[in-house]
Amino acid sequence: MFFSFFAFFLPLMPAYSTEIRMYGWALLFVTLAGIYGYRFYKNIKDKNLDGRRKNLVLFGIFSILSCYTHYYATATVAVMNLLLLISAFKNKSSNKKAFKGVLLLDILQILLFIPWLGNLFGQINHVKAGFWIGDQVVGFPFDLLGLQFRRYINEHFNFTFGVIAAAVIGLIYYIYLFGKIRNLKRENGDIKAASLCFKIYVGIILMMAVFSLIIWEPVLYTRYFVILTGLWILGSSIVLSNEKNKRNVLVIVLVTVILSCIANVQNINMNMSSTNKEMVSYLQENVKEDDIIIYSNIGNGGVVCALFPNNKQYFVNLAGWEDIEDAYKAYGPGMETVSDFSFLDGFTGRIWVIDSEAKDFYEAIPKENVVLLRDARTFYTPYHGYVYNISLIEKY
Repeated sequence: MFFSFFAFFLPLMPAYSTEIRMYGWALLFVTLAGIYGYRFYKNIKDKNLDGRRKNLVLFGIFSILSCYTHYYATATVAVMNLLLLISAFKNKSSNKKAFKGVLLLDILQILLFIPWLGNLFGQINHVKAGFWIGDQVVGFPFDLLGLQFRRYINEHFNFTFGVIAAAVIGLIYYIYLFGKIRNLKRENGDIKAASLCFKIYVGIILMMAVFSLIIWEPVLYTRYFVILTGLWILGSSIVLSNEKNKRNVLVIVLVTVILSCIANVQNINMNMSSTNKEMVSYLQENVKEDDIIIYSNIGNGGVVCALFPNNKQYFVNLAGWEDIEDAYKAYGPGMETVSDFSFLDGFTGRIWVIDSEAKDFYEAIPKENVVLLRDARTFYTPYHGYVYNISLIEKY
């Protein structure tokens, strides 16, 4: 049931973000860690030795892989490890080997994660100093409720029909899940796995909310909860498999399929629109081998960087973002991060200026020994709503 239900939700995954590779792997590893962690938990509770070692080893493998994929995944598997350790401790009188196995596995995972701790603490300090995620107090409840039922999660929240409809559908579905789990518990149904999935899901949200308050920065970001979607689907699948009224199951699956189709059509229109190619064609027809490209917006600039890897490019950090050089090395070696225009000293040649909608970047460029070859041409793209104001200047 889980895998068939997962197949219905899978079309929603590419719609969340262009970073689907990272989120997709994190979703997979967290889900598999949850599955094998629960199987080992059942081994402990039922005193069943069948596959116990395999379940623990696979749980450990997928757990540490989660830690190296995304910090939300790290927090999720940390909770799983803690719950498993508590369960093993409670049952150590009857199964000391299981408790020792979990304890040793936890120690091993900590040792394996130590090489990354420096980066973790460094990024926490960076977030405390200044973070790109803005305050989303008003829109967050709507985003959170509709997370599993609509396509792309916008960085800048807007009240639209799709947002409201997804939030309403999500609220109805969560009320249904809560009621079913409560009824199944009363009927002594086997609902422990589903209950754990949703407790972890909600627990991570609360944990990140508390962490946001501690560092006073909004790290509670709905797009990151994609990583928990596998647990959400797993819990939903277990609940639906215990649903006696198959009409309810049919309605839920149909709604999911319809929303998946809508999400993918919208996503395809956004990512594959011919309008996106107008900017690409313009640059491909006019950029020469020795031209350099500069920009101060990493959004549209990052797209240009990917399209023209052989042209030297500069991201000019006019906003004064701190400690971004290491992160933006991912755009290298073609792109270099600089804080001012001193890199133009001594340079002669053509420069493509990729500005955003405000056109303030072009105005900030020193105009000494500079001639304008092409006036700004503006391109609006459905992809992320990026605006490209493209000018060509030459420095002599």
